[in-house]
Amino acid sequence: MKISKTLFIILGLILLISCGRNQQGVNDKIYYDEFYSVLNDLIRFSFSDVSAISFETVPVIKPPWIPSSQSPDSVSVPEPNSINVICYNWLSFYSLAKLRDLDSAEVDYMYRSIDSSKLFLIDSSRVCVPVITKSEFREFFQDSGINKGYKLIEKKYGSSCYVSVSTPVFNADYSKIILSVNYYCGPSWGYGYEFVLKKKKGKWRLIDQGLTWQS
Repeated sequence: MKISKTLFIILGLILLISCGRNQQGVNDKIYYDEFYSVLNDLIRFSFSDVSAISFETVPVIKPPWIPSSQSPDSVSVPEPNSINVICYNWLSFYSLAKLRDLDSAEVDYMYRSIDSSKLFLIDSSRVCVPVITKSEFREFFQDSGINKGYKLIEKKYGSSCYVSVSTPVFNADYSKIILSVNYYCGPSWGYGYEFVLKKKKGKWRLIDQGLTWQS
């Protein structure tokens, strides 16, 4: 009897683990499907002169604590993001709920879901422009210099303009997304944008966008 009970418990645990893995697989598929759907729409309609995209997503991070002296009511807009990393604190996320079509529960979920270690390589088969590989970046900018690097990009891809994109932040049901895009066209010609989109009737619609940096 004891052996049968033990086997029953083991089988139950195996079943739970298997179900959990299957659900994670479904969630991962939705995550990447929606990410590439949004990314391709943005490139086609907002960055039509872009000829290529950086090989890896830009990490999104959050500070581990909130200063007790600060109040959410004292913040109206998010702080500007840097180029190499997107940084949000809880206060800037709270402001999204006030300024955009995001309620407090969504903002809380999205903020808690931010994982600074979650970054990934862009799949060249799923994006509408060529991916600039890591070795190409090294050749273009480290070996050749920044000015010549943009000329090499233009020579190879037809335009000196390329983008890098942040790791996406979704709400719980993957119907809303926050995505940052860095747009580069030359040594002193670039912009950073933050996009908030909502999926409605099977299509992604722009809720809001903001400029985060420019050069």
